[in-house]
Amino acid sequence: MTDNSPENNPSKPPAMEFGMFDHASQFTITQSTITVIGGNQINQSYMADSQKDLEWITAPNPFENFKIAYPKIIQGTGSWLLEDKLLQEWKTSNRQLLWLQGKAGTGKTFLCIIDSTLVVISQTDAEVGTHQNQTATVQSVQLAHPSMDSALAHEIICQECIIYLLCCGNVEIDVEKFALAHYAVKYWFLHSNQTKKESSVILDLSCKLLNTMQPAYQNWLTLYTPDTQSNKPESQKIAPPLYYACYTGLKSVVVYMLEHDDVDIYGKMNNLGGIYGNALQAASYEGHLEIVKLLLEKGADVNTLGGFCGNALQAASYKGHSEIVKVLLERRADVNAKGGSSGNALQAASISGHTEVVRILLENGADINAQQEYYGNALQAASQYGHLEIVISLIEKGADVTAKAGGYYGSALAAASSSGYLQVVKILLEKGADVNVQGGWYGNALQAASSRGHMNIVEVLIENRADVNAEGGHYKSALIAASFEGYTKVVRALLERGADVSVCGILLGDVLQAASNQGHLELVRVLLENGADLNAQGGLSGSALQTASYQGHLEVVQVLIAKGADVNASQQRYVNPLQAARSRGHSDIVAALLEAGANDTTPFQSVGQIAGHKPDFPYKFASLPPVTALQRNLS
Repeated sequence: MTDNSPENNPSKPPAMEFGMFDHASQFTITQSTITVIGGNQINQSYMADSQKDLEWITAPNPFENFKIAYPKIIQGTGSWLLEDKLLQEWKTSNRQLLWLQGKAGTGKTFLCIIDSTLVVISQTDAEVGTHQNQTATVQSVQLAHPSMDSALAHEIICQECIIYLLCCGNVEIDVEKFALAHYAVKYWFLHSNQTKKESSVILDLSCKLLNTMQPAYQNWLTLYTPDTQSNKPESQKIAPPLYYACYTGLKSVVVYMLEHDDVDIYGKMNNLGGIYGNALQAASYEGHLEIVKLLLEKGADVNTLGGFCGNALQAASYKGHSEIVKVLLERRADVNAKGGSSGNALQAASISGHTEVVRILLENGADINAQQEYYGNALQAASQYGHLEIVISLIEKGADVTAKAGGYYGSALAAASSSGYLQVVKILLEKGADVNVQGGWYGNALQAASSRGHMNIVEVLIENRADVNAEGGHYKSALIAASFEGYTKVVRALLERGADVSVCGILLGDVLQAASNQGHLELVRVLLENGADLNAQGGLSGSALQTASYQGHLEVVQVLIAKGADVNASQQRYVNPLQAARSRGHSDIVAALLEAGANDTTPFQSVGQIAGHKPDFPYKFASLPPVTALQRNLS
């Protein structure tokens, strides 16, 4: 006869009944009845306004050690439990589990010590950890005990968390009403993964929760979505349960779902959904090798495109899971497939600094000079994040260090210069990188370094014959970049090398306008001393005085007026400095301009009325690369 019991057939979860928790009730998991005892009483007879009292009533940290918590106990707390007839019945019954619920301070926080399949009540009035027999009078109940099997503890906690979610999650979970919800939603699957052996009870509970027909599934993900940065849903379409079983590493659950293949309940293996697109990519990203193998054996498409990383190979490469990378390549994953936040697998590994994965990918035919939109190529990606060993390896394997790589920075040298990686800059220059190659957001490497204030890199680039007057990029020139961002030392170094103060950009105007826009008083003085044109017109601001007036930089306005700036110079966007100051409500600057002879006959126009005005200009322009979704995981 076939034994279909849960103990001998772990792939087949047994039936289960649930009931909402009452003050005192029971519900059943498989063959085990759980007795529920609720307590809302806080012992009052010994209450006083002492710090100890407050410490005991305050709900303890879930990771707090019992030896720390035990001295805080107030005599008499928990008497509601000891006097409850259900406890007495439970002690003499064959039921395995006891569930406590109650308000903070009632003494409920972890009751049980698990010994095999029985819950053992321990007396601790003499010494923490002194076991009495099960029939002894219970004086207090332990939180934990050094002799307790940690894997078994994880198993019990996991069961309790899932039961809590199933019972509370039939409707939207009210975290104010159900205080354990925040813990349960975050940690149930982590506790599951810490158990030593497969548990039919946990399998059963997990499959009940990971079920599209179960309201608790959606309510769990609403309260805590494990694969998103915010841990909140980022789409109205919820990924199928199989996806989350793979993402969280629940191997036995994945086995069960794949064997039963109920697409209505668990979803299809190659279904698109979730941040990582599909189950294989999710498992690859999180490093669950055995689950990856299971999915591939069951026919998962190794090259399915979609999701945050583009495909499974990119996901594993980005996280540095070399064994998974090997398995995917053995299953004919396309090593040069494009897509996702990284561009391709080689760039993904280069971004994250995984030297071994880079080696594996190159040995399996990865195109070392493949071009992609944001990172340009693998060399630029590695240079941007300062992975010197990978930079050297890529160059030795044939990466074109002189390539105009495209991407955000335009070249590996500009990427390293912007990010401030001096050793990478030196290596690239030693290997023949063109110091004056044009392209990307910053135009060239010198402008990139100047905009970020990397003085040591500016000096190295100039020593290697960088053109201090090269034009292009966001700021137009390195001097305008350093002036706008306020790096006085860099400005002085560029001026000493002959940087032209008269260069004028379409957006920021010249160097004096750039410094005035941001209120860099010292720089304004330095630039004036070095021949900057006080009344130069250009850019969206019109003049240095006009942009300083608009931005509210009184001291800069005073210096410019003292040096002879034309207070009545007109420019279409803001009409004149007086109008610019009035449009923003800078009364102190209005007074300074009037005192200096500003013409007050022009009818006032509000900021919204000024011809061509853009309300958000001239606020600080973006000087850093746009934050991609990928970068959120690099910190």
